[in-house]
This record gives sequence, structure tokens and C-alpha cells, in this order.
Amino acid sequence: MLGPGGLLFCVLYNGTDNQDQIVALDAQTLQPRHRFGLSLLEDARGMVVVGEELFVCNCGNGRLQVFSLAGEHRRSITGEWKRPRSLCFVKDRLYLIEEYDADEDEEGELINPQQGRRIFVLSLQGDTLQVYTHPLPKDQTFGTLCCFDGKPAGGRQRHGVLGGVSVCRGGGPVWCVGKVALYHLSMDDPAVNI
Repeated sequence: MLGPGGLLFCVLYNGTDNQDQIVALDAQTLQPRHRFGLSLLEDARGMVVVGEELFVCNCGNGRLQVFSLAGEHRRSITGEWKRPRSLCFVKDRLYLIEEYDADEDEEGELINPQQGRRIFVLSLQGDTLQVYTHPLPKDQTFGTLCCFDGKPAGGRQRHGVLGGVSVCRGGGPVWCVGKVALYHLSMDDPAVNI
């Protein structure tokens, strides 16, 4: 994630609970400037810079962690999402998708059938403003969320494998959130306009 002042923010995974951290690099030289988040981050994922703050998806702890660009922890945000995976920012709104949960009960039904099939629209304080649930078959989930041309987009995922049209860090059809509508763009599927 590229931030103001030429900072490039990257997640350093440790593989141990609460041992991930963020490293801020000089975007030109790739020299480390500072590290932060150790003991606060478990399975850190998507990040977004909003003004002078860095929002980090803390998937393992089910929350967003908010830091200053210098690395000071400012607050934690929790919500009705389960495991935040990807995040982007457009016009004073955060767009969040959560990790898919394949856990099943004794009858073979998903325990959390909506997890991974929702886009949460949040205020910068973390209030849920809107929740959009994927309308297509239950084996399809959101896999990626990215921003381009001022609009967020997410790749649709089937059984954990992205395929099809190349989008951001993966492939698959693109979900574009516009001002009012959500459009599904794909070579082989009809458009969904909600």
C-alpha cells in the first residue's frame, strides 16, 4: 500500500499468533523507515491509507486496526463481519470483504453461509452503512477487493480459486461498486445491476 510521503506499507507475516507487523519502506529506495503493529496483528491482510491513517484488516482477530502513518496504534474497529480480508476506500467510505468460512455442521451445511459473500460499506468510524450480499450460487464468494478509477472492485471466487479475467492481484469477474449500483462484469455471466 503506497501512502503519502513516499511510504510503502507491507505486511510481514511471522506465522505465530499476534506476531505479524507492518513495515514502512521508502518507496524509492525500499529502505525500511519503521515497523509497527507487533502483538496487535494476527493474520494481517488488506490495508488502505485514508488521510493520515492506515487501516489494516486483522483477519485473525476479526477487526480493523487503525494506525497513524508513523505507526502509532489509534484504535480497533469491530463490526458484524467475521474475518476482514480486503479493504478499499472511496469517497469517505470503506469497502470491506471478509474471508470465506468453509466450516460445516454435522449435516454438511455451512455454519456461516454468508461469510465471504458480503461487501460491507463502512463509515470511517466503522459504522456499517450498508451490506451487500452476493446474489449468485453459494459456492461463489468474494476473493479480492481493489480500487481503480475511484471505484472499488472485487473478484468473484469459486472454491478458493480465482480464474477468468485478470483483475488486480488475481483474476475472475469484476464487481464494481458505483455511486448507487453494483455491477457484475464477466465474459460468461449476465450483468447483475442492483
